[in-house]
Amino acid sequence: MKRIMSIALCLVLALSLAACGQTAAPAATTAPAASAAPAATAAPATTAAPAAEKLSGTVSTDGSTSMEKVIGALGEAFMEANPGTTFTYNPTGSGSGIQAVQEGRCDIGLSSRALKDAEKEAGLTETVLAYDGIAMIVNPANPVEDLTIAQIADIYTGKITNWSEVGGNDSQIVLIGREAGSGTRGGFEEIV
Repeated sequence: MKRIMSIALCLVLALSLAACGQTAAPAATTAPAASAAPAATAAPATTAAPAAEKLSGTVSTDGSTSMEKVIGALGEAFMEANPGTTFTYNPTGSGSGIQAVQEGRCDIGLSSRALKDAEKEAGLTETVLAYDGIAMIVNPANPVEDLTIAQIADIYTGKITNWSEVGGNDSQIVLIGREAGSGTRGGFEEIV
């Protein structure tokens, strides 16, 4: 299982490193960049494939706090599969991760949301690593078991303020959620 995870991480990192930076000018790296097209001086097709290169250096990630467990596991597997490498994660939030890539302060920006048009226009590209879920949770003593998206929207916009309005007890709804600027909150607001 660890071997599969390591291989998957290598593929994801290769795609992410190629896709999460600016397209105008590549940042300096400690490992040679792979080319999708053969170079002008490529060897004839009959030449044997070169041995896999040993990786070294640091892969730095910055961004989404909701990806902490996944990135931690992937980073550990990557370093185990590639001795001599370092994998770092700075949990600063989705917006900060995107900004860090844009400013060249990290290799991979982690985000809980899709890139905005302006970010794409600035040369950033996205690679989906995983999808995370957003859950609505109520107190176990609350009889409400199902809410529609419309009801959730009405609750979060203040149109519904009492549980009795959605089949619950006569009690004020107290909302708890992510802070403004959170990628998870941004995703929630797009859905609702």
